Amino acid sequence: MKKPHSLKNILTIPLCAMSVIFITIIVVTSTLIVTQNAQEVTNKQINVSNGEILNNYENYFSSAISASDSIQESLANTDIKVDSIPVNSMLDNVKNVIREVSDISIYSYNSIDTTDNGKIIAYSSGFSGTNASEDDKWYTSAITNQQINNFSSIGEDGGGYTFFISKYFTFNKEADHGVLRITYDFGRVASSIAQSDLGEGGHITIFNNNYNVVYSSNSSFDSKELAIYKDLVIGSKEIFIDNVNYVLYISTISNTTWRVAILTNNNALIKTTNLYTFLLILFGAIAITLYILLVFGIAKTVTNPIAELQKEMERVELLNYSYKKQNLIKGSREVQELDKSFNAMMNRINELANKIVLEQKAQKESELKALQNQINPHFLYNTLDSIIYMINRNENDKAEKMIMALSKFFRISISNGKAIIPIKDEIEHAKNYLLIQKLRCGDSFTYYIDIDPQLYEYECVKLILQPIIENAIAHGIRNADDMEGKITIKGEFAGDLIRFDIIDDGFGMTEDKIEDIYNSFKDPTIHKGVGLQNVFLRIKMYYGDLANILITSELDSGTDISIFITKKDKIGDKNEK
Repeated sequence: MKKPHSLKNILTIPLCAMSVIFITIIVVTSTLIVTQNAQEVTNKQINVSNGEILNNYENYFSSAISASDSIQESLANTDIKVDSIPVNSMLDNVKNVIREVSDISIYSYNSIDTTDNGKIIAYSSGFSGTNASEDDKWYTSAITNQQINNFSSIGEDGGGYTFFISKYFTFNKEADHGVLRITYDFGRVASSIAQSDLGEGGHITIFNNNYNVVYSSNSSFDSKELAIYKDLVIGSKEIFIDNVNYVLYISTISNTTWRVAILTNNNALIKTTNLYTFLLILFGAIAITLYILLVFGIAKTVTNPIAELQKEMERVELLNYSYKKQNLIKGSREVQELDKSFNAMMNRINELANKIVLEQKAQKESELKALQNQINPHFLYNTLDSIIYMINRNENDKAEKMIMALSKFFRISISNGKAIIPIKDEIEHAKNYLLIQKLRCGDSFTYYIDIDPQLYEYECVKLILQPIIENAIAHGIRNADDMEGKITIKGEFAGDLIRFDIIDDGFGMTEDKIEDIYNSFKDPTIHKGVGLQNVFLRIKMYYGDLANILITSELDSGTDISIFITKKDKIGDKNEK
């Protein structure tokens, strides 16, 4: 059998990779220098072009806002309702001076008397619109945002490249209020956009502060591109869309809530740098190809055996000790020796783990049964005495009910030796106990049970409700001679947990008493509230850290004992305990 190579000898061969590193550094450095210089020149050209486009937009919209402000200033002291004809003439003059204005109209608004809201009170010649309503966004936006000029989306009225500027304003010396609307033709700006040299696929998009597209020169604009805009917000960066390199520039248009995104095709730069670096890269690729093949073969020889051993070790993280490998790993002498030692260790761990699991299971079952047996049996003696007393008093019907309830009570308590029973049986067990105590105690208390029916799909540790109900009757209700006590049992889901509440309206407990009970949970040698301590230890043993008991109590108001257990067992989905 051929003796395997040592790991030391295998790792000495890759020293030849130093030659590959040297050639790669030369090629990469030269390519980066050429690419960086070309990129700087191209970026300067793109920034100049973007600045000119943005300046055109800002001039256009600044002119539009100036027209709106000028009209408002002119009408500040005018009663438009009385002087509508001169106002109409003034609006015509503005329309004739600014050729992009299609029409101008003024609408009434009164926050108190809304009868005439939206009624047209002045307009320029050629206007063919109707009264405004609350369904018109430009009208409601002006009323909502009274301090600014509000821009609508381009083409919002379905009339091609048009948009509205609407502004809330006062006239007639602030005695009246209204909304000014100026309709602008965006066609001239759209034409200048089409003439911008942004390269193949380059385009311009205008969107508002909610990222709703106002205008785009790209007819196939989609939401994926808008997601890129949201990521950048403002500034510029290089991006790829459909494998095409672009430079994205985003800026806010002054005096508006709009932003413009300019996408410039950057493939020309790539073609230039690729042409220059092609021969250099080709030379480097030929030189290092042979070295790469050599290094790859060496790496495969070294790493494959180690990777196999790593997979075996990962099984330890999953606690899968039962895995038994058939063949040794093929590799260097050191790896094979390590594999042999690892297999021997795993076999030993598997033996010890199985032994510990069996011991812990037996110990847990023993402790759980011991805790369940701590339930005080004096209840049986008292109940039998009550039955004899009822029979002597010829109260046979009550005696019969108590015997039936006692029979059901102990049948569920025994449960064929099972420690885990359906929640439905646990509730039935609590009902039988309450019925027995009700027959014994008469009208000293009433009880109410409210359980989510979906809880009946699950199982729980038995005898967790009865000991706490017994405490409620013994320490909270029975001593209240001046009033009829009340006990409420609730059951519901609490997230991933199941919650039971046993609530009484008795005398309650002091904070010190509650603290003593909590301390007994931590130290089983302390006997404070034995019934509660017994239940707490059993649910902790079975359900783990998530199980808990919380006590809420106020003097002269009552006590609420909350039991939390996990949804560990579902009827039909687990093996018989």
